[in-house]
Amino acid sequence: MNISLISFTTEGNKLSGRISKMKLVFGDEEVSFVQVFSSSCRESSLASRKTKKEISLKGPGLKEYIGKCFKRHEPLVFIGACGIAVRLIAPFINDKLSDIPVLVIDEKGKHVIPVLSGHYGGGNELALKMAKFLKADPVITTATDLNNAFAVDIFARKNHLNINDKKMIAYVSSKILSGEKVTFKTCSGISFDKSKLPDELEPLPDKTLDVPDILVTDNKKDKDGKLILTPKCYALGIGCKKGTKSSDIEKFVLKILKDNDIPLSDVFSVSSIDLKKNEEGLKEFCGMNRIGFVTYSPDELMKVKGDFTSSEFVRSKTGADNVCERASVKACGRGGELVVSKRSSNGITVAVSKRKVRLSFDV
Repeated sequence: MNISLISFTTEGNKLSGRISKMKLVFGDEEVSFVQVFSSSCRESSLASRKTKKEISLKGPGLKEYIGKCFKRHEPLVFIGACGIAVRLIAPFINDKLSDIPVLVIDEKGKHVIPVLSGHYGGGNELALKMAKFLKADPVITTATDLNNAFAVDIFARKNHLNINDKKMIAYVSSKILSGEKVTFKTCSGISFDKSKLPDELEPLPDKTLDVPDILVTDNKKDKDGKLILTPKCYALGIGCKKGTKSSDIEKFVLKILKDNDIPLSDVFSVSSIDLKKNEEGLKEFCGMNRIGFVTYSPDELMKVKGDFTSSEFVRSKTGADNVCERASVKACGRGGELVVSKRSSNGITVAVSKRKVRLSFDV
């Protein structure tokens, strides 16, 4: 995942250079920082020459770049005044369930402020990590965080759940913040540790006729809940030749999903071998479709148990006898099942696995 650091002053550029050295994992993905300098004073004490991870942009060029980041779902960190950031991102803001995380940091590195997509996009989590690195104050303004209360949109993000009606997020949060219990129910086959259930939630028995405030169900036709959350159950394992275009990857993936009656919205992960961690086509495909991208070492892939399509040629090139099938199963964790074996086309390989849904409240 790329995160752009946009700075406007000499001091901001220096702070950008400092942040760019940070080792960061966000949403299970390793982060690569892109430094974007938007001023005539481009000096950075930490960078003596321009690289692929440094860009100089101003005016219309900067606005166009920000628009592309929204399209690719790549977080933005502005180093400067909040007002500048707000004006620049305003034309691209759309929906709390699809907007990217946007942070603002003052040029002295004293305050880290998530200004967009704090919960479902993970902006608050990103702000806390950056504040810890900078030894700065995270400025968190969301009510559930301030009151140490259960946040259903964070719960949904961490558990890879689709939210059917964003308006009901406010309903649930309002009940919690007013001290009321929120009723909670899951369909059969979706498990969770009842001892970890937050105090704000009241579980309903399976056979109750009461309509729960929150229903987690894998039946998309189920309407018996005020806020319905449906699991993203599928993980894609993908291999490809170097330089493969994201459009080619998307075309082949969509064909396989259509053939197997799997909506793209039900995919929670794309995974591959670590040789592909910087493959731009893969990263762009994942970003534009808001799907997490993770990679594994050959040793990690070879430890995955199962009956896989083995290739000595692939092993000689990558260190693993199969990439796409093993990667998709591993991404699913314990109980993951290969449901679509390796498919190949024009140097692209794809496999699909399905996870066993276990809800976690450790968010």
